[in-house]
Amino acid sequence: MDKLGLMSCFILIITFLSCSKKPKTYFNIPLLIGKNIDETRKILNLKNQKDPSDTSITHWDDYYEVEGRILMINYNPKTRKTGEISLIYPKGYSSKNEILKAGNLQENTQSYTCEVSTDIWSLSPFTSYNGIRINAIN
Repeated sequence: MDKLGLMSCFILIITFLSCSKKPKTYFNIPLLIGKNIDETRKILNLKNQKDPSDTSITHWDDYYEVEGRILMINYNPKTRKTGEISLIYPKGYSSKNEILKAGNLQENTQSYTCEVSTDIWSLSPFTSYNGIRINAIN
């Protein structure tokens, strides 16, 4: 390979590396662990969220969205206790590190568990993960 070809390859590699994005944090999910739904709504600044009018319902979800990432918080309307928290991104994440970073999560903790989803409904063929479920450890 001549000098021009080598220089072109070098420029291409530098351009590729400079364009790659670092994972970004969208939610501080650990801050929500152990909170009831009213505290969670206050932290997320959710206003006008409605509880189900049917008093027999024992599980309900609140949704919060930032830049296409959906935070789904399951709770019991009677007790106000939150249950599973899910972080979903239909376009998908390319790595486990990226999805953990999106929720400011650590994979192994004493206060919560994380279960990464690799469902096939992800919209991009270049991604591997499209969601994560977080449960408090009681």
